[in-house]
Amino acid sequence: MTIAFIAGLIVALILGENAKFLEPLGQILIRLLNLIAIPIIFLTIVLSLSRINLAKLGRMGGTASNVLGDIIGSAVIDKKNKAHN
Repeated sequence: MTIAFIAGLIVALILGENAKFLEPLGQILIRLLNLIAIPIIFLTIVLSLSRINLAKLGRMGGTASNVLGDIIGSAVIDKKNKAHN
């Protein structure tokens, strides 16, 4: 990763504004990072919620868990609706 960062700096210094032809590669990299990061964050939240002992948390913990589940569900539905439009 460090080598790639240094190589990118060298290319930018040498080519300057002429490095615009490399922009699609940057876009692909950002999309691949999003493809990896979003499922990892989602699964981290879901797995940590599944390990919570609601009996220890009591009534307030159950309510908080339901609210968080509603927020996650709403976000997923909103994302799917935007993808279809």
